[in-house]
Amino acid sequence: MKTKRTIELTIERNEFSVLRNRRGSAYAWCGVCAMSVEMVTPEEAARRSGVSVRTIYREIEVGRLHFRETPQGLLLICVESLA
Repeated sequence: MKTKRTIELTIERNEFSVLRNRRGSAYAWCGVCAMSVEMVTPEEAARRSGVSVRTIYREIEVGRLHFRETPQGLLLICVESLA
């Protein structure tokens, strides 16, 4: 007697796009916010928040700040998570 076999495939596709406007702001998809948001470097995030860059990295490490890393290795922080 023949048995039927079912094969289930899951395909996941990840893309990363950064869009910049004339003022130099970068916009990219934040997976946590589930929307396109302004992204800044850790140095700019520190300047906007009035804290040190080390504090920004600590906040990333404990999961308080949303971030993305570009294929080139540039770390970008979600401005929405700075608020």
